Amino acid sequence: MKLSIPVSVLSLVGITASLLSGPAVSATATPAGHQPTAAAVQGRFVGQAFPSGSGSYFAVGTATDLLNPVRTTTHTTLREALATAERWTFPSADASGPITTAAGGVTRCLQPDPSQAYKYVYPAVCNGSTAQQWAWEAFENGRVGGFGLVSNSGAGGFLRQFDGRLAVGGLGVATDADRVLPEGVDPVPVAEPVSLETPAPGAIVRDPRPEFGGRGTPDATIEILDRAGLLLGTTAVRSDGGWTAVPTRDLAAGAQSGTIRQLSDESTANWSVTYRAVTAVTVEAPALDATIDVPRPVFSGLGEPGATVTVVDDLTGAILVEVEVDETGAWNQRSLRTLEQRAYTATATQVFDGQRTTAPLRFTYREPAPEPGPIEDVTLGSPAIGEVVETPVPVFSGRGEPGAMIRVIGAWGTEIGSATVGEDHLWTATLNKTLIPGRYSGGSVRQEIDGAEQSRVPYDFTVRAAAAVAPLVVQAPSTGGVVASSVPVFSGKAQPGARLEIWSAWGDLVGTTDAVAASGSWSITWNKSLLPARYAGGSVRQVVGGIETHRVAYDFTVASPLTVTSPKIGDTLTGTRPVFTGRATPFAEIEIIGLWGTRLGTGTANSSGDWTVQWSSDYLPGRYQGGRVEQRVNDAFVDQAGYDFRLVR
Repeated sequence: MKLSIPVSVLSLVGITASLLSGPAVSATATPAGHQPTAAAVQGRFVGQAFPSGSGSYFAVGTATDLLNPVRTTTHTTLREALATAERWTFPSADASGPITTAAGGVTRCLQPDPSQAYKYVYPAVCNGSTAQQWAWEAFENGRVGGFGLVSNSGAGGFLRQFDGRLAVGGLGVATDADRVLPEGVDPVPVAEPVSLETPAPGAIVRDPRPEFGGRGTPDATIEILDRAGLLLGTTAVRSDGGWTAVPTRDLAAGAQSGTIRQLSDESTANWSVTYRAVTAVTVEAPALDATIDVPRPVFSGLGEPGATVTVVDDLTGAILVEVEVDETGAWNQRSLRTLEQRAYTATATQVFDGQRTTAPLRFTYREPAPEPGPIEDVTLGSPAIGEVVETPVPVFSGRGEPGAMIRVIGAWGTEIGSATVGEDHLWTATLNKTLIPGRYSGGSVRQEIDGAEQSRVPYDFTVRAAAAVAPLVVQAPSTGGVVASSVPVFSGKAQPGARLEIWSAWGDLVGTTDAVAASGSWSITWNKSLLPARYAGGSVRQVVGGIETHRVAYDFTVASPLTVTSPKIGDTLTGTRPVFTGRATPFAEIEIIGLWGTRLGTGTANSSGDWTVQWSSDYLPGRYQGGRVEQRVNDAFVDQAGYDFRLVR
């Protein structure tokens, strides 16, 4: 039936603004029986077909096409529907009237077509006919309740959304009604009390800050409280009714419980979990700072069951272990790589449920010494250590125990050649692969007897391009030579275009030239000033095409000038055997030679360069001059100084 609704029952002014920009409307903000005002209602055309679900609300846009029913779109929330809908004018609450829209200067009125099976509603030319009159009427059905619009025409029935279009259904039958909410009249459904979906009650969690999640009233504030009522975290319910929150502080280990509270209606839900911390990874073998002699040792330790443990060599980044912790909390795996003979530092990393723990490893691997005995150990004659070969398929040869198996093992533990030692104790093994130019080291030649390794030797050689390369010649400083300057200049002959490098005994690059001249001559100045001393153990290296082809060791001495501190020129000495003192090159040979070539005394400078020489025979009082003091280094003359003094008793 039609209702006579006082104007004062409901005011629509401002409802939309509060919905779109203000705080959430509570369940009691608008009574379920609220009706439109008596004045003509203007607002966006929205409605409610179901109390919840993905199609709860529908929106109507501008409609001016006379040939097609008015289209609708469905939305999960009222806000989404309002954002899509267009503005329409609806009849007042106390009288019948048209439902109109205007677009582009054209006004249209809603009018159902009773001749159609679904009685679709069309935008029609406004003519004031009964077919275009609508009135508000209260209803309640199993889907939704409130006020809908009923057609006054012969079509009758409530206005509703059907399959994306407006239609009327039945002669006022409430089961066919949809709630019409122009500009948001009574838009908020009954508040949904807060509920907790995860974690399940009594669940065991491994994260100290587990994610909580559940449902509640859209836009309501959710608080997670601990057993003492202290705040653990807060969030807001999303428009779809779901919420998630992560505590802002860690849970204590063990059983924990508390309350979830929704502030809009003070509804609550209880939570309870047991937080079990992840067991940190530990390493039991190799023991910290241990020395091992197994090339592929078994790594083992403890951790969290189901976690992944990875052991990585800190120096090279190579993965030594990648294994899963078993159900007992233990893990072990043989090394994925053959170890090099050196000290190792590594890191064991455990990852479980996004949580990471680490443990350090320190150990030293030394190759086991072969057992002594009459068996001849394997030796490698070719390629010799440091040798440069030109063939890409080198042939290894050497000596060993007759009948023994020889295996050539690459740096990564792969066999690259094998042979059997002959009765003459000789063996030859051709590599089973072609090598590119470069240096090859880190592998070994191993001798096995009855399947067990008996001895091994390392290899270290360089494969270079087959083109002829001129040898490297260092002409200066000569081996054992003396350099007077504190900044030595190296020179010699080499391959034109080659790069030359001077490396010190400490592994420092102290001089280089990028390309030798076409004549083959070269010169390199040491990049720093040197103290007087002997310098040996370094080398000059020739690099052609990125490959080292030759290396020459150097051995020279930077000399210090000879000085005679006593006797000074014109001094008077007492005694029969004069004593000379002074400074020279450390460890230089010092000799005093008289005017007529007589060798009067010899000595050697100490490590600081100080020297003292006493004449070897007694001499009479008198003046002694015209002789000299000579300095030699490695039997090479460096310099000399004269003397002139008086000897008295």
